[in-house]
Amino acid sequence: MSARHQPGRRWLLLALASAGWSGAAPVQALQRGDRLQPPPLTLLDGRPLRPEDWAGQAWVLSFFSLDCPYCERHNARMDALSRRMAGLGLHVLGVTQDAPEAVRAHLRRHGLGFEATAQGAALRALVTSRRVVPFTAVIDAAGIVRELIPGEMSEDDVQTLARWAPRQPV
Repeated sequence: MSARHQPGRRWLLLALASAGWSGAAPVQALQRGDRLQPPPLTLLDGRPLRPEDWAGQAWVLSFFSLDCPYCERHNARMDALSRRMAGLGLHVLGVTQDAPEAVRAHLRRHGLGFEATAQGAALRALVTSRRVVPFTAVIDAAGIVRELIPGEMSEDDVQTLARWAPRQPV
């Protein structure tokens, strides 16, 4: 018998659909020790960031929002880390869901040079279910989640993230 002829079944299917149930298991945020399978992203400068680009590199993901005053200080510290670790296999990636042109203007205005993407929804859903910003995640060179840090970090704490770089400064 079709769903059309089963009013109880039809009601159940409509109720489940309106609740957002698709039959698929919900995506669960990563935990320390899990492997990140990054989605393809586009950086604000138009370059693609493909999953294979992450291989052999450590990544510090700084999730932020343009309307967050804590994020401004946090991202200035992330920029200092990015500059210090240039060429050593540790990349800082700013991740936001704000409008790309607004983010580009913000980065220019504040002199921030780290790579960034405004396609943050997919990456954020993989990394954390928490809505707090700033939020920092560290992915080591093997693709393993090493740190998940909610909130603003001090300068000293940000600089300690350099330990995850595959190569250390001399």
